[in-house]
Amino acid sequence: TQKKLGVKEQRELDALPATIQARAQEQQQLLSGMQGATVEQRQSASRRAAGITALLEAAFERWSELEERAGGG
Repeated sequence: TQKKLGVKEQRELDALPATIQARAQEQQQLLSGMQGATVEQRQSASRRAAGITALLEAAFERWSELEERAGGG
């Protein structure tokens, strides 16, 4: 049997969709703002966008893990 979520984990699970949406929007803004930017600005935005991709992947993985433990997946 799997352990159910504690209060802290349930709050984390509840917050993940908004967190993911905010990061995805930030990434989209970075990428759309690259047009007309200097090389340095594009490089900086590209690095940040790549970092956001890693954060999104981790958030989706955590969401899946918590959903499974909560019995929803």
